[in-house]
Order: sequence, then C-alpha cells, then structure tokens
Amino acid sequence: MHSHFSRFCFSLPFFAHSIALPNSFSGALKGNDLLSKTVHLFKGEIRGPESIAPYKGSLFKYFYLFINVGICFVNRTDDVYTALADGRVIRVRNNAYTLVADVSEGQCEGLWDESKCGHPLGIKFDSKGNLYVVDGYYGLKRVNIAEGKGTVTTIFKINTKVNGRASKFLDDVAVHEGGGANGGNVYYLTDVSTKWPLHYTLYCVAEHDKTGRVLKYDEDTKTASVIAEGLSLPNGIELNDAKDALIVAEFSERRLIKIPLKGNKAGKVETFIDKLPGEPDNVRRSSGQKETYWVALAFIRNSSQPTPFDTLSNKPLLRKAIFRFIHALGSCLEYLGTLSNYVPLKEIGYKVKTGYVLQSSSLTSKMRGLAIEVDASGKILRSLHSPDGHTILFSELREVVEGNKKVLYIGSYLNDYLGKLDLN
Repeated sequence: MHSHFSRFCFSLPFFAHSIALPNSFSGALKGNDLLSKTVHLFKGEIRGPESIAPYKGSLFKYFYLFINVGICFVNRTDDVYTALADGRVIRVRNNAYTLVADVSEGQCEGLWDESKCGHPLGIKFDSKGNLYVVDGYYGLKRVNIAEGKGTVTTIFKINTKVNGRASKFLDDVAVHEGGGANGGNVYYLTDVSTKWPLHYTLYCVAEHDKTGRVLKYDEDTKTASVIAEGLSLPNGIELNDAKDALIVAEFSERRLIKIPLKGNKAGKVETFIDKLPGEPDNVRRSSGQKETYWVALAFIRNSSQPTPFDTLSNKPLLRKAIFRFIHALGSCLEYLGTLSNYVPLKEIGYKVKTGYVLQSSSLTSKMRGLAIEVDASGKILRSLHSPDGHTILFSELREVVEGNKKVLYIGSYLNDYLGKLDLN
C-alpha cells in the first residue's frame, strides 16, 4: 500500500502561492485556429512522443549536382526522431516511421511499473549523430544513431548525488559540444525534483515543490555541479546561440528563466518571460537564422477561466487533504487489483493514485491548445491556437524544413500521436 511513501510525501507542507494570469487572449496572444489544422500522425500506434529532434546536417544544407545542362540545387530534408513512452526511438520520414533503437530497461507488465523500464523524455542530437535521451527514472543516455548501431550507453545516472542530493526526476538536456574541461561535451540537465518521481508529477505541481535544480555534467572530468536550485518543476532547457546562457522553462511558475553561464552574473536566475497563460514545457530553438524559440504550453487559460489548481493555490492544507484522499483511494484500488490479479482494476488504481487519470485527454478534451514563439529577449512574436481542443496537451514544438516548407512537429507526454503542422 506504499504507506512509507505516503508518510514521507505528505509529512511536508504544501506551499501557498499565487501567479497572475493574463486577462484575455489579446495582442500577440490573440486567438486563431491555426493549431486546429494539425495532422495527427500514427494515431493510436504510438504513445507519449514527448520530445523531437531533427538530424542529418543543417536545415538549409544544399548539394550541388553537376549535370550537362548546369547546376541543380537540391534541398536536403532532415529526418525527425522521437522517443516514445515505451522506450522505442523512431525515425520519421515521409510521414512513416521506422524503429531505430530501444532505450528501455526491459519489458513492463503495465503502466504501473514503468519506473522499472524507464520513460524517455527530452532528447537532443550532437553534430556527430549521437542522440541524447533523458530517461525520467534512470538518467542521461547516449544512442549511436549516425552509424546505425542503436547502441545505448548511460552517461549520467539519476541516483548520482550532486551537492549531497540525488534527483528523483530528470527531464531535459542541453548539449554544449566542446564545452568540457578537455574539449569534450558538457550536459546541462533539468532536475525536476529531489522528492517526487516522474509518475507523481501532478503531486509535484500540487505541492508547488521547490526542490528543482539545473545540473551541469562535464563528461571529461566526470563531475557534476549545481547551476541553479530552488526551482519549481524546471523542465525544458536550451542553450542560447552565444552559448553563454540557458533558457529554462519553469513549469509551476508559468515562466521561462534565463541563467547566465559566464561573468559575475553566472548562475543568477533572471526572468525571461513570465505570467504565461499556461505552464511551459519544452523550449526549442527555431530553424531560422534569427534567434527565436518555440515554447509548448499546457493547461491554457486566462483569468476568466481558472483551473481548480488556481482556485486552490492559496489553500495548501485543502490541496494536501485532496491529494491524500486521491492517493489513498488509488492505492486501495491498486492493492485490490493486485490481490485479485485483476489487471484493469490494478491499472485504474494506479491511474487514480498518481493523478494520471486527471491528465488524460478524455477529461481535458475541451481545453485549448496554445503554442508561442518568442525572440531572444523573451518577447512573444506569435501564437498558434487550437480553441476547439483538436491539438492539446503537447510538450514540445520542433520546427524543421521539409523541401521548401517549414513544418512544426508537435510532441506530447500523453497523446497517442505525433502532430505535424505546415507553417507556410
């Protein structure tokens, strides 16, 4: 019944907090239906394509074909990769996918024991074709994609203590090639919480947990350090073009922060953009020469449409009581399912206990989807909306070039499809 876990997790206080919401969707946030035109690829065939990474050279690389009649310019299109909730890494090309690797730790009986198998979240490529996958339960893994081997190596384990504390939940990575002590790679990792594991994300949000950190791991020296701490569910992370600062999404504060890496401001958290109309997940550099970033937002609303979390934000004891009840009810159902060997009941119990059922798209189908693009100073340049709930609950937006078109791939921690939107 996980009584020890319950005593530990609910012995600490939930925190009161208040964050202002925009009054309306206006200005750069003015409503439209552009996201409603998203195509849902592989619907029902995949689950949880959280993050997306293009590879195969520059987005604007050209080959010169010398033919009798002259020179023909051929635009090279990048392949797109994503890691699924079950550990499979797939390559997407011409609206079809191919399995290229498996980063899981083995086969799981069901959703309730995914912590044994792992769950890939943020992914990034380096220029050599190595794919870096952050497993929320196990740590940072490297997959050799370029040579087609699919070999998986864990290079930073989640139980590694940094400043005396190990993480419970890692989320995303930014790779600085050549940034190491001896010219190797440096990895910046978002450490969501040193208290709550991945399957208790909703509890992390409900408590307004502030044990989140940003870690730095130098592969040359095999040493890790803390860049920033005291954060509320830091998740998406990206290096800026100058490689002298990190842009990090702080989910529970509904803001993006900037963390300088050099000079006398190094490690000091600055607000990049705040008071967002939803919780930011992954942040990714756009494909253009101008430095802009796409930001995926969850649970979209303005001040006229508050969620129960907003209403209860200044009532920590009530939130604590509600989630103690949810945890107890789910644990009982899961225990009865285990005792009777009735798998559906066991699964329902797990989904109730972890709050997974509250995040499912079936209960949030009336939500709005919203994506924003911001510039290098944090100003919102444009927004894409899905007011009809066609495309919601996404975790990442990745812009790539296919032929002469810009395309936005849309990933999600929960959805059973990969979104694709023609930006032209």
